[in-house]
Amino acid sequence: MNQIQDLGDMSNLYWQEFEISGNASQLTSLKLGYDGVVVEDGVTYTWKNNKMNFPIIPASKESEYGMPLLKEVNLCNLQINEGGETLDFTSCEKLENFRATGSNFKEFYFADGVALNTLYLPKTLTGLSLNKPKLLKKLITEYSYPVPNEEGKLIANEGLYLEGFFDGDQTTNIADLTIKDSGLGYDSYKLLKQYYDIRKNQGNPSNITMTDVVWSPYTIVGKEDEYVESNSYYYDDGHYGLKKYEYDIDTWATKVVNQELYVLNTKITNDQINLITNIDMLKTFADATSAKFRESEGHNIPKITGIIYINNPASTLTGDTANDYDEFTVRETLQKAYPDVTFFFANIKKAYTAKFLVMDADEGENGTYTIVA
Repeated sequence: MNQIQDLGDMSNLYWQEFEISGNASQLTSLKLGYDGVVVEDGVTYTWKNNKMNFPIIPASKESEYGMPLLKEVNLCNLQINEGGETLDFTSCEKLENFRATGSNFKEFYFADGVALNTLYLPKTLTGLSLNKPKLLKKLITEYSYPVPNEEGKLIANEGLYLEGFFDGDQTTNIADLTIKDSGLGYDSYKLLKQYYDIRKNQGNPSNITMTDVVWSPYTIVGKEDEYVESNSYYYDDGHYGLKKYEYDIDTWATKVVNQELYVLNTKITNDQINLITNIDMLKTFADATSAKFRESEGHNIPKITGIIYINNPASTLTGDTANDYDEFTVRETLQKAYPDVTFFFANIKKAYTAKFLVMDADEGENGTYTIVA
């Protein structure tokens, strides 16, 4: 077993018991399920195995050998009759393609920084935790069956698909949602908003942690980035707004070191920017008294970190919503609820404000500083 790389498509064996024992560290593919469309005698149907007991797959990082080379897993349409409900793949950092739609597993554990670019999960899922899935860049909202290529291998669209989340019943059993430092961009907001819309009418609390989100067309200029003439740069105006920055060789380096400059990502579409036009969901999350939505570690407010741009129209500065978009209110409510979020608004009612800075001892003469309040 220790030299075997691929066991082939094993779905047609209709396993009742499956166990990998010994050294499977060279295995790159594990296909117990099948999610293609089957055509037999002119009849079209989907494959299913309702007779399987819990499979033994030694893929956790605590396993003696682990499965560090595993790249593809298919557990689709397996209905487990007896045994556990979770599988651990924490030794599989190279895992790229994992599909389990139509199964009845409740949770999967993945390695930090896992190479997943394709992740299809079943509607029975009760928890989703991903840490640094940088290659997972798209949220799939409309399902399509994988289709075989010329070699007969099923090819699925890349992205994150949660069965029944956007299609079908539009429901979820996920009670713990944790996504840290992903490559999803605005799609992670779309995921969270759908999760909020589903769970707000359900009775049980929902635990949420989403860190290092980038829900903004403006991103911080890196300390090693050089000025590019064709780019558009902006700086924080100190009132949750952004102003156009005109390049100045005498100020560029200092502002970059102080992380005061932002660059406009022209690949972000207006449709993406317009996903966030108000703070209603964030206000609901910040209502710690309800404990309806909270952090995955048990605190009363969901943990969200990163940068968020609210593309609110000017009309929000008047009428019933005016107070929500007053700078003082934002600073005393929203910012305190999410201290590790950098907020920017398209429109905000400015208030008197001040920043307290400590000039750096060694470089202060060049204008570098630390914000203390």
